[in-house]
Amino acid sequence: IQRLTHHDIATTTGILSSTDSTTVFQIELKRINAAITAGRLDDAFESLQQTPLRRHFDGQRLTSRLVDRLLERAKSFLEDGVPREAKNDGHKAYQLAGQDERVIRLL
Repeated sequence: IQRLTHHDIATTTGILSSTDSTTVFQIELKRINAAITAGRLDDAFESLQQTPLRRHFDGQRLTSRLVDRLLERAKSFLEDGVPREAKNDGHKAYQLAGQDERVIRLL
């Protein structure tokens, strides 16, 4: 089952123009960026998973930034002796980055 956002519904039904759609994307990107900056990596992950923004250049940059932060946190979890949390972050990074060498080494 795919979860639809308000933006998905508005775009699909024609409520938003392409200009409005661009503005919504920019707001969503800023929200995801703020979550990453604030260390709310799980929130950022969920948001990126639910949005088509990942395919766009700025979305790819945010995805890459989030993967870096997830890997940093996973390493910190390993150092702190919390392998389950490290593995969770590694799996999230894998879902975002795929066969990235750093992710594979962690898993």
